[in-house]
Amino acid sequence: MIDYESLYRCFLAGQMVPFYKIMYPGLLTFASRMLGAKMAFMAEDAVQDAVLAAYEKFHQLRDREKFAPWIMQILVNRCRRRMKTWFRREKDIDG
Repeated sequence: MIDYESLYRCFLAGQMVPFYKIMYPGLLTFASRMLGAKMAFMAEDAVQDAVLAAYEKFHQLRDREKFAPWIMQILVNRCRRRMKTWFRREKDIDG
């Protein structure tokens, strides 16, 4: 089981190595699946964007126990943004 309290403290202290070792593989898998095969190449960028946004907005997190769902929601939003941009560009190219 993942100790999210320890991850929270590492993240708060700016110690990103433990965070990346534990959370990054799951975040990347989630982003790859959400973006699908056609846009899987964007997954790593989406994860990086989400982690950076989470770090910058860390003060907005009110409940430490919601750390994992909170960062996942940020990732979902980043993936959606990338999909929206992708489809808009595809539409512009096609027609």
